[in-house]
Amino acid sequence: MAKIGFIGLGNMGLPMAQNLLKAGHAVAGCDVVKAAVDKFGAAGGATAASAAQACAGPDVVITMLPAGAQVREVYLAPDGVLAKAGPGTLLIDSSTIDVATARAVGPLGQVIEYLLPFLRLGGDAIVWKGRLESEIAGGRKAATALGGEIVRIVSTAELGVGDELPGRSLVVVRKTRPTPPRYPRTAAEARHRPW
Repeated sequence: MAKIGFIGLGNMGLPMAQNLLKAGHAVAGCDVVKAAVDKFGAAGGATAASAAQACAGPDVVITMLPAGAQVREVYLAPDGVLAKAGPGTLLIDSSTIDVATARAVGPLGQVIEYLLPFLRLGGDAIVWKGRLESEIAGGRKAATALGGEIVRIVSTAELGVGDELPGRSLVVVRKTRPTPPRYPRTAAEARHRPW
């Protein structure tokens, strides 16, 4: 069975995590509310003191959080999911959140795929990213395929806020030519992780 880190043991997350335990998975759960963590521990789950600890070594990390602000914090913090989850870890967010947050925590290539068709020629979009090194190749490939290019990457250190927001960058993407007529892909062309 899978080794799972579960972040967010509230009204929806706790029953979900408990069902994963019942199915035989090894689940380490965390929440900012100690009573929820204690309840999960009493059900037989391993308890994690932080999101970083829940991300230490699982096959899958599941988040079930109340709003976009919490998802952004848990994923994008210097010790958050994107910084601490190992290569190849499946990340699943089950939170009911806004589209902007879902895009912000998505891979750079997919974010560019969603943004470029909506820009006018010569227009720029700015993407706020952490863990950029692992995503830049996919981002460049997506930009090239959809009529754009990454024109600048500005680190938070260059902006003078590197101490408060370490390891993050602003990626400036420019639309340099019209979006190809076959965008968006037809259903028959859908691929897992195209970038």
